[in-house]
Amino acid sequence: MHFWLLILFSVLLQIVLIPIIHADIGSISEVRGNGEVTRVDTTDKLLAELALDIFSNDDVRTGNGRMAIRFIDDTEIKLTEHSKVIIDTFVFDPNPAKSQLALSFIKGTGRFISSKTKSKYSFRIKRRE
Repeated sequence: MHFWLLILFSVLLQIVLIPIIHADIGSISEVRGNGEVTRVDTTDKLLAELALDIFSNDDVRTGNGRMAIRFIDDTEIKLTEHSKVIIDTFVFDPNPAKSQLALSFIKGTGRFISSKTKSKYSFRIKRRE
């Protein structure tokens, strides 16, 4: 009996939690020139293209190009040429006090445009060497 409960629990965990953990948090809304996205669980580099889904912990880079990422709350980050950013954390909650965004700028420059909500929003931008 315990064996079947364990199997049932395992299946439910995969059905419920895995889509939440790997839910997209935004997408590429603008791309000019070249760029790439590397997922945390793979070394494959995805070519940056319009509407490519973005996930937490993605490594986003531009080469001779520019890229914009629009998050699901309409927050946007625009990256200039030769930039590298890691999307550390993104949590969206209808209650803005519970929402979070953390980015690590490794190199390059970018413009951050916060969402259109008028409530407090927690965000953190780190610079890594």
